[in-house]
Amino acid sequence: MGRMQGRSKLRLVGCGALLAVFLASAWVGWFAAHRVAATPAPEWDANDRLNELVASRQPEGANAWPIYERIIRDALEVDEVDWWIGNDLHSELRALLMQRPLLGAWSDPVWTKQRASFEALRPVLEMLNDLDGAPGCARPYLPPPEAMGGLAPGVMTLFPELGNIRRVAILNVVGLRAAAAEEDWDEVVLRFRVGRAMARHLTHQATLIEWMVSGSMAAMLFDELGHILLERQVPASVCERLLDAFDDHPWPGLPMMEMLSGERIFMEDFVQWIYSPGENGILVQWALLSIEMEWPELFNSDTGGVAAPGMSYRLTGLNPALFVEPRRGEVMRIIDEMFTEVESRAAPDALERTIDDSLFTRAISRSRLIERLLSSTDRAFNNVRSAMTTQKGLEIMLRLELHRARTGAWPESLEQAMAPAQTLDPVTGQPIEFERVEDDEHGRPYILRAPDEYTHLVRLPHWPELNTVREPIPDAMREAWEAEQEGGDNDL
Repeated sequence: MGRMQGRSKLRLVGCGALLAVFLASAWVGWFAAHRVAATPAPEWDANDRLNELVASRQPEGANAWPIYERIIRDALEVDEVDWWIGNDLHSELRALLMQRPLLGAWSDPVWTKQRASFEALRPVLEMLNDLDGAPGCARPYLPPPEAMGGLAPGVMTLFPELGNIRRVAILNVVGLRAAAAEEDWDEVVLRFRVGRAMARHLTHQATLIEWMVSGSMAAMLFDELGHILLERQVPASVCERLLDAFDDHPWPGLPMMEMLSGERIFMEDFVQWIYSPGENGILVQWALLSIEMEWPELFNSDTGGVAAPGMSYRLTGLNPALFVEPRRGEVMRIIDEMFTEVESRAAPDALERTIDDSLFTRAISRSRLIERLLSSTDRAFNNVRSAMTTQKGLEIMLRLELHRARTGAWPESLEQAMAPAQTLDPVTGQPIEFERVEDDEHGRPYILRAPDEYTHLVRLPHWPELNTVREPIPDAMREAWEAEQEGGDNDL
């Protein structure tokens, strides 16, 4: 009897072990099917949706894109694949911008080579003039060639010419500086109008990166004209023409919240290339590898550009750290929540205006992928907002110049020189702060500052001052130039 009971127990244990093996095998099969064999299946083309969005936001008038295309493709002969390669003029442009000659005096010997490069680039500078008459810009978004390794078509840089547009925008600012040094005021006005038009054009495109570059271009332009106003006696008639440019080329060209419209589409596009289909789609780890997202702390291997590696390779590339990533539908809900919150905080009447890393803490804690997708959102908004405030400071400086031309003296308050509404910061709705000074170390007659209520993060060393003086040429740069000159003399 005891032996029979013992055998029964053994059978039960054996059956339990077989059941456990079966369940484990089933789980391994399920795991393989879902985590290893899973493949993204993109369902739509983001480029079409982005192009429709861009077309819907264009103002009446000429499209600036063909002008940019002529400059980049014809004048600079930039390679369509390698955007760093062009003709001799393109090499001169890169040489000019290597050290960006906006420091110290334009006539300083340190900038001898840069002045020569600038003169060689005058034909390109003149081509920019046509941009002044083009209010909008619609550069069609195109999917990259399928031959580009493992890059998923939806997630590479959508606007490959963006870097070269920024370079010619810097050339235009250098042209503004050179014109002021010669007191060629017609050229100063033209360069300022062209610079405003270029910054405005990018805000008619659809994604966050274009707005970020637009903010950078605008801030550089505004800073340079502000330096010129502090350094030179700009005629009142020129100040009036410069103020007219604010109305003719308003920047940004669209409300700031519009920068997220295309970015939402871009995010959806990105997700469809790295998740399996459906609301409950899972993150496909090898797809992240194939689009060259560099997360060495999360991946065990590198595809080397393989678009769809085999099963054994996919197994070696797995990392448990990504198994807890939320499903596709949840990721999109998190992104939508964050964008909605950013939009609400960017509204002029928002009670809470701070847009910084803390805004994304909750979302990032739920997804490592979200951390990568949203990492630049706060920076884009804050760069544009600080440039908008800098622009208001520049406008006030021009009105102060007009007041001095009329009265022969600086005002004791902004209200003496302009209407109260003209003193208001567009970001906070509060007046720009004005301090009349007599013994400023930089020789300024007054100091303008952003309002105290400015709540968001600004990554500028001089903030909150708005009328900053030009920085001198660093000693290290001058010493390097002197050493180069001595080396050249020794060669002779």
